[in-house]
Amino acid sequence: MQRTLTFVSHTHWDREWYQPFEEFRIRLVQLMDKLLDILDNDPQYCYFTLDGQTIVLEDYLAVRPEREPAIAAHVQSGRLLIGPWYILPDEFLVSPESTIRNLLTGARVAARFGRRMEVGNIPDPFGHISQLPQILRGFGMDCAVFWRGVGDVPNEFLWAAPDGSEVLVIHQHDGYGNAANMPVDPEAFIGRTRQIIASLSPTATTSHLLAMNGSDHVEPQPELPRLIALADAALPEIEVRHGTLPQFISNVRAARPALDTLRGELRNCSRMPLLPGVLSARMWIKQRNDACEALLTQWAEPYAALAECAGLDQPLRGQTALVRQAWRYLLQNHPHDSICGCSIDQVHREMDVRFDWVEQIGEQVAKRGLQAVADAIDTASGGGKGAVVVFNPSTRDRTDMVRVRVPVSDDASEVELVSGSHRARAHLRDRRRDTFAELSLPAEELRSMAEHGMLTQIESLGLHDVSYVIDGHRMCLEFVLGQLTLDPGKLARTVAEVLQALEDGGIEDVDVIIHRGMVAECTFAAQDVPGVGYRSYRVEPVQGTTPHVMLEEAAPIIENALLRVEAAEDGTFSLLDKRTGATYEGLNRLVDVGDRGDEYNYCPVEDDVVVAASDVRPMVCITESGPVRKTLEVTLFYRVPASLGEDRSERSDEYVDLPITTRLSLVGDLPRVEVETTVDNRAADHRLRAHFPVPFHVDAFETEGHLDVITRSPDVPQDTEGWVEQPAPTHPQRTWTDVSDGRVGLMIANRGLPEVEALQTAQGAEVALTLLRCVGWLSRGDLSVRKGPAGPELPTPEAQCIDEYTFHYAIIPHPGTWQSAIDEAHAFHAPMRAVSTGSHGGALAESGAFVRVEPASLVVSAVKQAEDGRDLIVRLWNASPARCEGEIQLWRSAARVSRCNLDESEIAPLELVGGRNVRFPAQGNEAVTLRISFGEG
Repeated sequence: MQRTLTFVSHTHWDREWYQPFEEFRIRLVQLMDKLLDILDNDPQYCYFTLDGQTIVLEDYLAVRPEREPAIAAHVQSGRLLIGPWYILPDEFLVSPESTIRNLLTGARVAARFGRRMEVGNIPDPFGHISQLPQILRGFGMDCAVFWRGVGDVPNEFLWAAPDGSEVLVIHQHDGYGNAANMPVDPEAFIGRTRQIIASLSPTATTSHLLAMNGSDHVEPQPELPRLIALADAALPEIEVRHGTLPQFISNVRAARPALDTLRGELRNCSRMPLLPGVLSARMWIKQRNDACEALLTQWAEPYAALAECAGLDQPLRGQTALVRQAWRYLLQNHPHDSICGCSIDQVHREMDVRFDWVEQIGEQVAKRGLQAVADAIDTASGGGKGAVVVFNPSTRDRTDMVRVRVPVSDDASEVELVSGSHRARAHLRDRRRDTFAELSLPAEELRSMAEHGMLTQIESLGLHDVSYVIDGHRMCLEFVLGQLTLDPGKLARTVAEVLQALEDGGIEDVDVIIHRGMVAECTFAAQDVPGVGYRSYRVEPVQGTTPHVMLEEAAPIIENALLRVEAAEDGTFSLLDKRTGATYEGLNRLVDVGDRGDEYNYCPVEDDVVVAASDVRPMVCITESGPVRKTLEVTLFYRVPASLGEDRSERSDEYVDLPITTRLSLVGDLPRVEVETTVDNRAADHRLRAHFPVPFHVDAFETEGHLDVITRSPDVPQDTEGWVEQPAPTHPQRTWTDVSDGRVGLMIANRGLPEVEALQTAQGAEVALTLLRCVGWLSRGDLSVRKGPAGPELPTPEAQCIDEYTFHYAIIPHPGTWQSAIDEAHAFHAPMRAVSTGSHGGALAESGAFVRVEPASLVVSAVKQAEDGRDLIVRLWNASPARCEGEIQLWRSAARVSRCNLDESEIAPLELVGGRNVRFPAQGNEAVTLRISFGEG
């Protein structure tokens, strides 16, 4: 059989890794200058693939903007292939919505240059999520190209997602650089070509073989066309050509091979390392990323879009563009070497700044969106002067704790929040003036401001009152913002009086204070807040105080109607689920072990010192015992080895303190224990995990994946001699992991803690949640768990994470299986927010859901403005493997609803019932995207 060998010239571009971004950009500019020179001057050099990401074009053109026409010309001619991604991500450490935004952003950038490579080229991520075939299909791509994640499989196979979506996979059997740095000597080139053919042929399914001419940061080889022609002539049994991935894929399909089908997640490490330790390297990155993703998808993005769809006025116009910019900053932290925490320290310092930028934009957009919606709600019923609107970002109606600052009178010590028949008492704390601006300036400067009309401009902020007092040589001028209730003439009269006082002399300085009156923080349980919706509450002052428990005399027990929590003498706690009678002992046992690995892999210390108890008796007290929340605080003092010893084979004889404070809270009568653990990390080369034993054995456990629920085994393969990496018992998770015997179970939810393990024990099973993993090297070549280094052997002292860290997770006991607890886990991951507003009329009802969803298996993952800016996009995924008939009910009548692909291209219109109700089928584990048009007005 005559074979065809296709050389695909490319570079794999790590934007930041063992050098920071700007140093790598210098190399990128050099590469792109060379590439464009080749494409401009050598028509025989037919093709070059610029990795699978478009951000490299933005990075290059920021330095060489004059080269954009040349790039566009080569892209449109088909010689330079770009996209489909914006960046090449780690698939497990970013949310599925981030992956979708990545492809949406990549499509926008590619459109700027004329076309996109329609191939899911994603060569180097550390394994692949189960739903990637569905995501690629949603963007019109039916093929993926990659290296890692599979064992001994053919060069081509089919890969099916849990919903049945299927793609052809071109498996880069010998890596994405199997033809990198080809020799320029003709005989040597031909010899290397023979080796490539011999290596790929045994696992080929067709006569077509793929030679990837490039690798990490490798520049194009200008000699390649001449060398290919020589090899083609010298090897008559082989056709040697210069081509592209789309051409190669087309040739494979034309051969119509019989292909095997793989299903679900791809995390095999027998032939290529998966580097699973990146799930817990520099855990602060994972926490910040999770918080930023939640900020954008749950708050900034939906409420900017909803305010736009509701026709609300400025300052909301244009907020979606700001959200898009925040997404770009966040995506720039998602390349696998970045989000994985496996780069030099400088790279991750720069990531911290990008996270700051995301939060700065996201919080401001969210604040404006929520306030605009709150101001459009009819809060006037029942009278009163103030109101609070509570927003629920999760799919289901819920009762949960919320904090908000409310305006208060001087004599009120408590307030009552009233919504229909719901009444919630809230104690006030942190009473202070809500200051908008405060400054001190000389009297002459204030006179100049007043004469130029600057003081009267304050009226545009909404002025409730204005006054002044004079104390000797100093004046205090006070403006109180409010609901425009000021006597129209009072501001002008007061300014005139102030000017006269300054004219009379004697006043040297003026304090100007602009504020909104007195405010205080109130915490209360908001009841039955609609999913993807809100409930408004009237704020009523209450005289007197509610008696509180003398905390220092209380026993170390907290309980509500459903759960009872008792702290044990060793610092763990027991949990009784009153609904089922199940008791769980020894929860939250903190276990510290040594780690002689690197940023890529945890590696155990052979003769380890395991620390699983406080060095002194733990201190336990109840710090909160109100009607809304009860909290137990446990203070532990661990003594752990300071680091590894000099030869790295054992832990040091020197010990350091590891202070740990854990707060266990019950909120109202919710069936979850919220845990906040703060660790003052003073030790190096170690891993700290929280363990949760259950009194039953399990053969499998579940974790939430990416638009999927993954069933995993607590066991690892045993016959692994010869593997390039030993399989790790730790696994990725999204927001929860669950162990259950079918009758009862325990779910561990988290915020930004993506590494988990389930262990078999003599008494049953145990979940271990990683909090910290601390190492000092980017990569090492002396690990027992992996053959050879995974990158440059560079020290990374900041990966030891010597600092104070706080972790948030929750324990959710439940009857039955994970389905009965998933809503509680999602609620914990998405705390509600509240906004203070006035008593006013509005177009929106006092309580409502923007999108009400049925049945219970459907979970909302996105509410956003469409990419073209005209309509609303709502995306849901079916958490059940069974098909269902979905239904959504909108808060207002729509003009048109259609089902779309993930790229927001229309599939088909859907029937609108009564203008607000839409039904649609959802396959098991399928993501469904709806486009909603509200028409004019």
